[in-house]
This record gives sequence, C-alpha cells and structure tokens, in this order.
Amino acid sequence: MSGQVGDLSPHQNETLIKFKAALSDVWNDSFDDYYLLRWLRARRFNLAKAEAMLRNHLEFRKTWRVDTILEDYKPPEVIVKYFPSGIFGVDRDGNPITWNCFGNMDLRGCHRAITREQFIRHVIYLNEKMAQLKKELSKKAGRVIETHTSVEDMEYLSIQRHYYWPGIKMLQEYMTIFEDNYPEIIKQFFVIKAPRVFPIAYNIMKPFLDENTRRKMKMFGRDWQEQLQKYIDPDNIPAYYGGNRNEPDPQCSDYLCLGGDIPPEYYMINLTETSQEEMELIQVGRGSTTQVEYTIDTPGSCIRYEFITKDYDIGFGIYHKPLKAKARWSAGSMTPKVKSERRNSHIVPESGFHICETTGIYVLRFDNTYSWTRTKEVKYSARVLPPDTEICQTDGFNGYDEQGELSASKRSTSDNSKDNEDEFEDAQVRFDSDIHTSVCIPLPDLAGYIPGHLLCSWSTSSANW
Repeated sequence: MSGQVGDLSPHQNETLIKFKAALSDVWNDSFDDYYLLRWLRARRFNLAKAEAMLRNHLEFRKTWRVDTILEDYKPPEVIVKYFPSGIFGVDRDGNPITWNCFGNMDLRGCHRAITREQFIRHVIYLNEKMAQLKKELSKKAGRVIETHTSVEDMEYLSIQRHYYWPGIKMLQEYMTIFEDNYPEIIKQFFVIKAPRVFPIAYNIMKPFLDENTRRKMKMFGRDWQEQLQKYIDPDNIPAYYGGNRNEPDPQCSDYLCLGGDIPPEYYMINLTETSQEEMELIQVGRGSTTQVEYTIDTPGSCIRYEFITKDYDIGFGIYHKPLKAKARWSAGSMTPKVKSERRNSHIVPESGFHICETTGIYVLRFDNTYSWTRTKEVKYSARVLPPDTEICQTDGFNGYDEQGELSASKRSTSDNSKDNEDEFEDAQVRFDSDIHTSVCIPLPDLAGYIPGHLLCSWSTSSANW
C-alpha cells in the first residue's frame, strides 16, 4: 500500500492511530491524516522514528519562529536578485512548480554575501510560502494538494564554478533542513540541461537526500523540452524553457530568478574597523577549546552572536548546563543546543541567534580540537536580548540598541587538552548512483578540484543522451 490517505494497509492504519495518541500532548489543528502520514511515510511507518522526527520539527518551528515567518521575514536584496529559484505555474495535475537554476548559482558569492542565518530563514520562507500556496490551490481544486513538482536547471554547472566546499556544505544544510522538516512534499523532480559533470554534484548531495526523494528524480536529455511538456502544459512553462508564458519577459522574471554572479559589493567579509574593534578577541589554542558562558535567568531570552576568524575556520556550537554548574564542563557532559560544526568564518562572518527556552548557563564553545598545529584567532560579539525581541526583523547586530540588551553574567574559559569525543572528521562521500536515467560520461581532468575518491567515470542503466 502507498501509505496515502485512502490507501493504507491494516498495519499502516494501526500505526496512524498510535501516532495520533502519541502526539496528544502537542496536538494542534494542522494534524490531519494527510499531514501525519507524510511523517510516517518518511520513516517507513516506524512509529518511534516518525514521532521523534515530528517532535524535532516542532522544536525547529519554535526556534526559528516559523509560524510567523511569512509576515516577519523580508528577503535581503542580494537573495531577491541572485538566489536562483522561484514558483511559477502548475503541472498537468494541478500541483505547483518550483524552478531552480542551480547551474547558474554563484556558490562562492552566496557564501560570501549571505549569512548562515539568512540562508536558513530563506529556506524556511520558501517552503512555508509553497505550503501556503498548496492550501490555496487545494481550496480552489476541492481536493488536497500536498506535493509539488520541482524543475532543476543545471545549465552552466561546472567544477570550476561549483566545487567550492563551503558553498557545498551550505547546500547540504539546505538538503538536511528540507528532508528533516518538509518530508514527502515532492511529487516529481526533473533535471534538465545537465552537463557532463552533473553526476559529481549529484553524488556529493545524494547522502543528504531521502531515498524516496531520489526515486522521484528524472533526468531529461537533449529532448528535455518535449519531455517537460509531457508533465507540464506549455501555458504553464516560461518561454525561456520552451513554453508560452512571457510575464513580463521569456524568463518570467517577476516570478523566477535565474541567478548569476553576485557582485563583490554584496560581500560581507569586509567588516568596518569600528565593528571589529567592538568585538572581543580570543585565542583558541591548537587542539583546544574556549568556552564563553552566559547565565540566563529569564526563559525565552535570546543570545545573538557574531564572530569572525583570521585565516582559518573554527568549530562552533552552543551548549546548556544547569545554573548550579559553575565549573567548566566538557561538551559531552552538556546538552547541545546548536550543533557544533566547523564554520568558515575566515571567509564570511558567522552570525546567528539562539532562543533560550529554559534558564541555565548557555555556553558558546569555540572548538579547535581538530587542529594540532594552528592556534586560531577569533573576534566575537554576543548579546542577550529579552524575550519576544523581534529577532526576525534584523540580520545582524546593528538593528538593536544598547537598551534592548539584558544583563547577563559572562565568563570565558579555555581548555588546552585534546577532547577526542569532539574531534571533527571530514565527511566521506561515496560515488554511486541510482538516478532513473542513463549516461556514460568521460570526465575531464579534475585534479585539484575534487577529492580523489570522486575521480571516476559514471554510468547507469538506459536513456537518451
């Protein structure tokens, strides 16, 4: 059985009933059968995993204030002009369509011009905007529309332009947010104008895509316009992609952004001298960590942070420990609140916020345990803001005046000992493929651009190229 409403096996139906009972403490009006079955299908009707996934999503919504993001969030100018995505038209079944021009995405520019926080909020915004559109289309159609079609334009994809690891990690985070918080919303996934290097890009991203999402992918060859029109009427396709729509131009630029190179004036790396002078400077020794602690006495307070490193990256995460815990704790003894990851803050300043749901000591932890040879220089600034501060209205610190801060005790500690449990390991990417298409590609000389374990040719079963 498909696991869809009206097509459930006895086991699936029983699991749905148990799922509803397990969620009684967090129940809200959006939890209809269509919604709940999405989470169950995403976890193959494993009740415990589906419940954990949905509860994590509810915390995610609370942390990022998702319920009001369509009203609170305004995309920055650089995203409006250069983020290659848009929603336009419906497919032949009435499902909305997203058009993404990844091949013309300036990964380096995006990473330099868009903060991680801006990026995450924009990802959330796009998905919530699509969810709202589906509700509107469902009312008009008199049936539930819970999925959409995605068209991925890979023209201009190249190793030279797109093999930029900080940018790739940014996209991987996008995939993770999408799969963890918006499961089972893709109906079909079309790849068009893919160049010969596409399999490399796909296999870097593949581990972050759910198996069900991968199965919905179809890659069209040179006849991509004809293939696309089998699923989408030409009246719902921009003229740029072989359709009939020109609103107000062949690219339908009122709805779609085709991307392009981001001008350097949008880059954020050049902080003003005043901004850097206001930041505190710390040295994180080789193989060690530095912790900056804030005592939070008011639930709902927000820690707003920004930091930049000189020449090299640094690990960063936020942890929680009880108010009575005055001594320094190891990361393994504390509760992680923001996952500790290596941040490329030497390329672009890192900024973000964390809402402190409970009282306690919140620890900003700068981690250099993975580096045995280099001490890292970090300049950082952090503020504790009162509950209900409109954090979603500002992308940096300049939007807050000094009166908006809460007083909070702070102390900084360093640990020069190696913490093996927190050591970072470079992710390994397996090169395999299960796209429903065929291609046999001789790869160009990629030395210096990609890891050696990706230097191989790729082929799959059968199709036109």
